[in-house]
Amino acid sequence: MTFSDGIGLFLMLAAMAALPSISVMLVVSRTLSGGVKQGTMVSLGIVLADLLYLLLAIFGLTFVAIWLEQYWWLLQIMAIMILILFSYQLWQTRQSNTVIATRKECNTWASFLAGFTLTIVDTKAIMFYLGILPIYLGSSDITLSSLLMLLITTAIAVASVKLVYVFLAKHVQQHIAVLQKSYRIMSVILFLAALWLIVNMALSKIN
Repeated sequence: MTFSDGIGLFLMLAAMAALPSISVMLVVSRTLSGGVKQGTMVSLGIVLADLLYLLLAIFGLTFVAIWLEQYWWLLQIMAIMILILFSYQLWQTRQSNTVIATRKECNTWASFLAGFTLTIVDTKAIMFYLGILPIYLGSSDITLSSLLMLLITTAIAVASVKLVYVFLAKHVQQHIAVLQKSYRIMSVILFLAALWLIVNMALSKIN
């Protein structure tokens, strides 16, 4: 893998990470309700899930793929519960002093787990890492240096974009009027995402 390949991969990953998605909404909503730390932990969870899919794409880790397929329903249920919980928390957050109280109650690892779980069940991530990325990498052998370059490039590209969203959400917090509307909008979006996952689960069971 050449340096130019790394640049191309970085730009492609950054563009994918910047696209509006459940993970982006989660990063923004957790930053609004829990502060920068919570948004950052969500971002780290997303990065870890992306790295897992990258390893799956490179090495074809069969046992991990089988485990994910076997417990896919459980991951989806976890994602639905997380979305509904965070949606409820956002809907209940109305005043700036409530934001401070919410921050104290936020569980840092819950934010990390939320970012990881929602990325694992994100069809966009699955399509990219298991569909597009193998085609981009081609049939060339992956050396240790190439592997390290892929991991570092992926981590930096995804993390940098998500942290930009954290910064933007933090900036919105300074404008109370905009913030109150943002809580409700993000709450509805997260709830609709949960409904979409429920419908998707039901359709997969029928088929």
